[in-house]
Amino acid sequence: MPHGSRKYPTRSSELVRVMDLKPEDDLYFWDSIRTTWMLFDSLRVFAITEDEKHRDTMAPQRRTRGDLKRPRMEMCVLGLHGEVMHQKLECGNLALERSMSYGIEVRVIRGFKYKGSASEKVYVYDGLYKIIETWFDVGRSGFGVYKFKLVRIENQVEMGSAMMKFAFAYDLNGILLRGKPLIFECGPHCHCPPTCHNRVTQKGIKNRFEVFRSREIGWGMRSLGLIHVGSFICEYTGDVLTREQVQVFTMNGDSLIYPSNFGERWNEWGSLSQVFSDYVPPSYPSTPHLDFAMDVSRMRNVACYMSHSSSPNVFVQLVLYNHNNVSFPHLMLFAMENIPPMRELSLDYGVADEWMGKLAICN
Repeated sequence: MPHGSRKYPTRSSELVRVMDLKPEDDLYFWDSIRTTWMLFDSLRVFAITEDEKHRDTMAPQRRTRGDLKRPRMEMCVLGLHGEVMHQKLECGNLALERSMSYGIEVRVIRGFKYKGSASEKVYVYDGLYKIIETWFDVGRSGFGVYKFKLVRIENQVEMGSAMMKFAFAYDLNGILLRGKPLIFECGPHCHCPPTCHNRVTQKGIKNRFEVFRSREIGWGMRSLGLIHVGSFICEYTGDVLTREQVQVFTMNGDSLIYPSNFGERWNEWGSLSQVFSDYVPPSYPSTPHLDFAMDVSRMRNVACYMSHSSSPNVFVQLVLYNHNNVSFPHLMLFAMENIPPMRELSLDYGVADEWMGKLAICN
């Protein structure tokens, strides 16, 4: 036996048939498979995002005035008056020099390229920095420029460039990177073009669906094509009722949908807590209190035909874009896994009928 090789115990070649499996064992098995695939897809999206971020940082870019050089915790800022002539220690340059002399911290705002915005650039706050050194040097144009070395103050929460990989909810293909308590999309007051990547749920349904009925499940909904994990499916719609209107409908015996009862499955999509011990799930903005109900008996779309499941393949993501009232967000549905054609779509309604295992709606 070669040195260092492991010796494995001899396994029996006899096939064993397990006869005492119960329905909950089968449910646990398929739920484990679903969770594993979802973790794999989350890692795949994370790896693609990290690769794109690394490629962007390695690409040579022309630095403009006030631009920054990496690494992020320590940076060099060029003078603030361009390179068309020798710079002088005045205005912005003098302010930076005085801040260094008196030990005054400065706030840093960084710019990043983003094709979805009107200016193809976004700016994010990166925290407080201290200026520890300044010198006069020759710039690329041959003129003299002032340079300032900045170091980020310790014990600050991660922000800015450290959080840019999760700053945008979707990638360039419209795939949701990870679930959040609430997503703010660009709305009618934004100046970005209609092709903006932050308007995914406003571009309508991209897949073809079929509403069917069977003896086993009653009404159901399925897709006629493949739905990729993280893809937008549709919005859950109906007549929105306030608390006072809900009391009237309840007295009449009508069946209502309460969005506050939907399971918070959004925190499962994109979660890497099983891989990275220091993974911090998104907590801002906080989950809003949904103080309304929906009547789908008279006005509805195909989403209300989805069956209830404790292991769903679709989850609810709260989205805002056309108003600022966080108590009345849009209920957008996204795929939790790759859903093959003709596979039934299921949703966690939170409270299901104890006899049928699904919500008694749309009868």
